[in-house]
Amino acid sequence: MKRILTALIFVTLLATSAFVGGCTDQIVEPVRTNEVAGAPEVPRNLVTSVGDGTVILSWEISSPAKISRYLIYRGDTTFAAPELIDSTTSLSYTDTGLRNTLRYIYQVTAIGTNGMESDFSRAVSATPNIYTVLISDNSRFTNSRQVTVSFAAPAGTRLVLLANDAQFTGAQWSNFSASRSWELTSGDGVKTVYARFRDAEGNEVAESVSDEIVLDTKAEILSITEDSQGATLSAGDVIEFSMSTGETEGTASVEINNVANITLLESGGGVYSGTYTIPGGIDVIDATITGSFTDAAGNRASELTLTSFVNIANPPEAAQLSAFVVSEESIELSWTRSSASDFQSYQVFRSETATVNTSSLLIRTETGAANTTFRDNDLEPGKDYYYIVYTIDRTGLRSASNTVKSTTKINEAPTAVVLFKSDEDSTSVRIGWTLNTDSDFASYQVYRSVTTPVQTTGATNLIGVVTGQSTNSFTDENINAGQQFYYVVVVFDKYGARSANSNEVRGPNP
Repeated sequence: MKRILTALIFVTLLATSAFVGGCTDQIVEPVRTNEVAGAPEVPRNLVTSVGDGTVILSWEISSPAKISRYLIYRGDTTFAAPELIDSTTSLSYTDTGLRNTLRYIYQVTAIGTNGMESDFSRAVSATPNIYTVLISDNSRFTNSRQVTVSFAAPAGTRLVLLANDAQFTGAQWSNFSASRSWELTSGDGVKTVYARFRDAEGNEVAESVSDEIVLDTKAEILSITEDSQGATLSAGDVIEFSMSTGETEGTASVEINNVANITLLESGGGVYSGTYTIPGGIDVIDATITGSFTDAAGNRASELTLTSFVNIANPPEAAQLSAFVVSEESIELSWTRSSASDFQSYQVFRSETATVNTSSLLIRTETGAANTTFRDNDLEPGKDYYYIVYTIDRTGLRSASNTVKSTTKINEAPTAVVLFKSDEDSTSVRIGWTLNTDSDFASYQVYRSVTTPVQTTGATNLIGVVTGQSTNSFTDENINAGQQFYYVVVVFDKYGARSANSNEVRGPNP
C-alpha cells in the first residue's frame, strides 16, 4: 500500500538519500545495524489490533528523542518475508485497505537520528475481519429486557466483551459463542449493546461494535374521537375517527358494534386516523364504538369504549354496477334499476385509486330511474379507473353500489413513415415521407443531426413540426454551403405516443 508521507531526509551509512514515505515507487532503506556502535534501539512490545480491512500497530521505545522515524514491514501468507511498506514518526501505525481473512505479518525497525536502522522488532501477526453484534435478530423493538444477542465473527474468535455502555463499565471477557442471553438496562427507550472481540491470535478488535433496539413495555390509548356525535347517518355518509396513543408504528382500529371494524392509519405523532363510509342495507341504533391498539413492540393496550354512539337509518337498495371498455378514452357504465318508490337520483363517481366514494369526482347525476347507463369519455389511454353509483331517495338517504375497476384500451404507437429525399441544392434540402393514416394523428416531427444515428429523444435536433396529416414534405433551408445533415421523421399521436424513427436520409450530397 502506498501512502503520502512527509519528506524525511536522513543519512545512511553508505550515502545521503532523500526518503519520502507514502505514494512513491520505492522507499530507500538505510543500512540496518545490529551490533554496530550507535545503532538505534529495537522497537519492543509490538502489539496489534484488528478491524474491517484494518490492522493497527503500536510499540514502545525507551528513548524516542534518539529516533527520527520508524519503518513498517509487512508480509502475508503469500510472501516469504515482510517487505517495507511505509514509515511514520509516531509510536503507532494504521494499515488500511487490507483483505479480510488474510493473515498479515508485521515487523518494525527504528531509524536513529544518525541515520542508522535498528534490527527488526519481533514479528507479530494479525488477521483483519468484520465483526458485528445484533440484538434480537436485528429487531427494532422489544417488550422485554431479556433479549438474545448474536454475533458475526470469524472462526476461531476466542473472547467477547459485552456491555450496556460504551465504556464497558464492569464488563468482563468471556469465551466466545455465536449468541447469548442479555439483559438490557431498565426503563423504556433506545437501548444500545456494545461488544469487543479477541480473535484466534489474541488480537483485540480495533473498535467496539454496537446495535440498538427500542425497549417498550407498555401501550395505552389516550383518547378516541369521532365526528358523528350520535347523529343519524345514511349510506354514503362518512365517519372520521382519530385515536391518540403517544406511540408510532403501532396497529390501531375501532369497532362499531355489529357494523364494522375500521383500521386506523398513523397520521403522525402517535395519532391514528381513519374513515368509515356507511354502506347501504344497514340499520342500527346506538351502536357502541370501541378502540383497540397494539404497539410496535407487541404490547396490547386496554380497550377504550366511547360515550357516543353510531346511528344508521335504512337507505334504498344499492345498485349493481358493471363496466366495459369502449376505446382508448371511453368506458361504458351500466347498473341495475332502483325500485324505490321515493327514488330521486343516481350519482356516478370516478376515482383513479381503489378508494372511490362521495369525496371522489362526480361525473354524472341521473334523475330518471330507468336511465341506468352512462358513457364516460375523454379518459386517458391504458389507465385504471374506479367507479361507484349511489342510489338516493327523496329523504336524502343513499346507498352505494359495488366499486368497479375498468382500464381503457392501451394506445398503440403511431405507424412509422418511410423518409425519402425529394430535392436539394447546396443550401437547402427538401425531404418527403409516406403519409400516416392513423385516426389519432397529431404531428410529424422532423429531426436533423450532423452525426448518425440522429437522436430524437429531446428538442436539440428538432427542426420542424408538421401538423397536417396530409402534408408529407418539409424543406430545410437553414443550411450553409458545404454543410451536410442526416434527417429522421417521427410521428406523434394526440395522446403523446410516438412512432419508431423513420429511416435516415442525408443531404445535401457532397
